[in-house]
Amino acid sequence: DEGMEARWQRHRELARQTAAWAAAHGFEYASHPDARSLTVACLRPPDPLAAPEIVSSLLERGIVVGGGYGDWKPHSFRIGHMGEVRASDLDGLFAEIESLL
Repeated sequence: DEGMEARWQRHRELARQTAAWAAAHGFEYASHPDARSLTVACLRPPDPLAAPEIVSSLLERGIVVGGGYGDWKPHSFRIGHMGEVRASDLDGLFAEIESLL
């Protein structure tokens, strides 16, 4: 019902929402700015938080985010912002992450 163009636009808006939140809270993207995805953010948390601790703490709260891959695994985690994800979903996720700060 949403239509593909509207869905793609929502993905762009969710990517911007995630980037703005990350910048405001000291999280950095693991990837180069020109290589960022519109559907998933790979973030590095600020010290003293460790990415695996964020992933496991959120899982204990019933929230699933992805861990990093390969060499980035200990230093990054992934937030999906595609499919049926809405801005309110990200707001709830960000509030949970902020409580870990």
